Amino acid sequence: MCVQVAWLLVTDDLPDHSIGRRLGVLLVVLLLLGVTVFIAAALRGRVVMDDSGVELVSSFKRHRIPWMKIERVTVHPGFRVWRVRVWSDGVGRSALVCPTNAVDPGLGADPLLSRLSGYDMAPPNTPGSLRKPFEELRAEWFRHRKRV
Repeated sequence: MCVQVAWLLVTDDLPDHSIGRRLGVLLVVLLLLGVTVFIAAALRGRVVMDDSGVELVSSFKRHRIPWMKIERVTVHPGFRVWRVRVWSDGVGRSALVCPTNAVDPGLGADPLLSRLSGYDMAPPNTPGSLRKPFEELRAEWFRHRKRV
C-alpha cells in the first residue's frame, strides 16, 4: 500500500520519459532496497566464544555472558523456527536462530512446554545447520565450567 502511494506521488502528472519520473522511480527502488538491507541486517546474528565467556552479537546489540554465569544452553523448537538459548540469571537469551519449513517440529512432548523450557540435548530432528553450532557451544560451556 505504501509503495503504491509513493508510486502515485512520484509518477502522477509526469510525462513517461521525464527526468523527474526516472528519479522518482529510482528513489522508490532505493528505498525498498534500503528497507530490505535493514531487515536482513537485523536478522543476522552470531556467537563469539573466547576464554572469558560468550558474546551474543546481532546487528544492533551485543550481550556478553561470562562462562561462570551461564546456567543452561538449550535448543527450542517452534513454528517454522528453531532457537538456541543461553540462560543466565534465569533469563534465556536467543543465541542462534534457524528458520525451517517444518510447521510441526515432530516431537512427542508438549510443544508449549518444549518451547518454554527447551531441550538440554538436541532432539534427533534438530536441523543440521543448528545441531553442530549448538553442540559446539554446549561443549565449550562444559569445558569452561569444569575449570571453575
